[in-house]
Amino acid sequence: MFILEAKELRKKYGKKTALDSLSLDLTDRSIYGMLGRNGAGKTTFIRLITGLAHPTSGSIRVFAQAPRTGTGRICYLSENIALFPHLSPEENLRLVHAMAKVPGTAARIEEILNRVGLGEAGRKPARSLSLGMKRRLQLAMTVCVKPYELLILDEPTNGLDVEGLIWLKEHLAALRQSGATILLATHSIKEMEELISDYFIIDRGVVVDRGKWNLDSTEHINGYTVAVGSQVSGCLDTLHRNNIKDYKVQGDTVLIQTALEASHLMRLLTENGVYPRAFGATRQTLEQVFLDKTRGSTNNDAN
Repeated sequence: MFILEAKELRKKYGKKTALDSLSLDLTDRSIYGMLGRNGAGKTTFIRLITGLAHPTSGSIRVFAQAPRTGTGRICYLSENIALFPHLSPEENLRLVHAMAKVPGTAARIEEILNRVGLGEAGRKPARSLSLGMKRRLQLAMTVCVKPYELLILDEPTNGLDVEGLIWLKEHLAALRQSGATILLATHSIKEMEELISDYFIIDRGVVVDRGKWNLDSTEHINGYTVAVGSQVSGCLDTLHRNNIKDYKVQGDTVLIQTALEASHLMRLLTENGVYPRAFGATRQTLEQVFLDKTRGSTNNDAN
């Protein structure tokens, strides 16, 4: 069963089209990176998933039902930091526990605050906290209160320091292992790509690319680093003869951009008397994949 299934989903605000025939499905135990420029339609899609808005046409199902708020199965962290500023972190957490109908014992709340690094700030007014501490508190109020089947996190790294980012990634990885599906809307692609298992790219209200993401996969290899010692000229001659023009020389190393398989390139070199001392693959980052798929795109009026 799909956690989420959208078919030919359209959303218009007056004459402006925010989503245009978007089709997508999400399955469980995955961490999806939802990537897109500002105005691509990400926020509108989140609003439809959470039941905060309704489609103009098409269909969307979450847990095989029309989206609605208050199900208790979905956790949503907004991009903006929303807290009760006059209450302390401890009081914020106690209130959220009550709203979620989960026992918020003193020991439980203390454990959560310590987990997110706010143990010493538990009784200060939330408005007095730094931006990073406020974000930690908001994360505590959403992803730590109870288990959720689907977590939707909009720019969760905003304001986090390195320690907070490490905690977040470890916590989300643990949630995935426990069976949660996580949807990350993020511009911090470099920071989160090691965590993402699947990605999809929204541009101008449609999904322009989607796929699996694995840093150990060979799928996104786009070139090779070849150390050839004194054989640089022989290496370049081989590349020229085989119409490989995209390369860069750095000392005794040649950086080659090519879609050829490693075995094919090695065979070309050795058959021409070039024997590399070291040979390594380079690969596209998820950020590069995103930029390639959205190159030439400009912001529109979608949200």
